[in-house]
Amino acid sequence: MTATSRLEINGIEHAVFSWGDPAHAPILLLHGAKDRGTSFDEVGPALAEAGFFACAPDLRGYGETEDGREDGCYQLEFLVSDIAEFVEALSPEAPIHLVGHSFGGVLSTLYAGTFPDRVATLSVVEGLGSHHPDDASPARLRRWINARRRDRTRSPRRITLEHAAHALRSLNPELDETTANRRAAQLTHPADDAYAWWFDEQHWHTLFELTFERWQAHAAAVEAPTLIVSGGKSGHHPTDEAARLRSYGHHTCVDISGGGHMVHWSKPAALTDALLRFIRQ
Repeated sequence: MTATSRLEINGIEHAVFSWGDPAHAPILLLHGAKDRGTSFDEVGPALAEAGFFACAPDLRGYGETEDGREDGCYQLEFLVSDIAEFVEALSPEAPIHLVGHSFGGVLSTLYAGTFPDRVATLSVVEGLGSHHPDDASPARLRRWINARRRDRTRSPRRITLEHAAHALRSLNPELDETTANRRAAQLTHPADDAYAWWFDEQHWHTLFELTFERWQAHAAAVEAPTLIVSGGKSGHHPTDEAARLRSYGHHTCVDISGGGHMVHWSKPAALTDALLRFIRQ
């Protein structure tokens, strides 16, 4: 059974989904872009059954969590700061087990490199990031301002649940129709006589992207044993994947064939087994 609570972090009220006994060792699950904490609903219960307390928040601007528009902050530093406060609330003294999928994997690496003593194990699921040029040009700043101005004044795009499910399957062909329909309902909310994706589009406007050098500095600072999970050939493989893997110190790689990028949806049992084997080592 999924427990739902609210927790104020850095002035923003977050929705938090959890499974298991809060007295047990905590595992913090961080979702990716266009996703939600509640979509770990097949992984979280299995982790709880194994004796852990699994906790998955909706990150700022996603799902039922408030957006970050008051301070204009979907910059990485603010998101990592949120994670730091989650960790303190979840486990004030003992290091935690940290699991991040996709963009959540990038955030997990940034946090684990910044606070290496607060992470017992790090699991990066389809979350090695992507190559971004170091573009600090005036043109980049102009595009960022114009995009924020545009999205601030327009209403969220209206869609149907059928369109949402089709979009999910187009991006993730491993998903069967039933899974895609369920996730579409989970990742949208009613809007007038239709539906809208449940995330703030301002998330797409990061002033300066995360360069490889900046990401690498954090990955190299991670001290916790690290698990890198791939969804197989159809998963996400950045062009500089080999260099990114070398950036971590003590790490183990697991390939879940046929999982694709949304491996926590398509192969939740295989993912849970991989996480538990690693964490229990």
